[in-house]
Amino acid sequence: LVRRTKQEEDRKRRLLNNQIRDIVKANRLNHPDAEIARNFMFRGRIRKINVNPDQLKALNAGELGIVYLSGGYHLLTLEFADQVRAISAEHVVDLDTCDSGDDEEFPVPDDLSW
Repeated sequence: LVRRTKQEEDRKRRLLNNQIRDIVKANRLNHPDAEIARNFMFRGRIRKINVNPDQLKALNAGELGIVYLSGGYHLLTLEFADQVRAISAEHVVDLDTCDSGDDEEFPVPDDLSW
């Protein structure tokens, strides 16, 4: 019974990953020559994706999204990132929560100036 349940979960996960892979494969914006590392927080760790200057501006402006699939991070337009989110929200990096930069957690001391 446990084995059958595990097999069913694996089948569902593979089906989900295949749906996401189809979207990513057809609409991926990653460039092999991108040299700017854009860091972000995902699943409690700092991750990075390489982007070009135009993609960096668009990503920081919220016009692009990042999708995680099979150990890699893929740059997509928001339309396709939302399609992936509809299939599985845990595969889409939420940049809003990472970039909020809660300054209250690390206040600047009064005697520090720059």
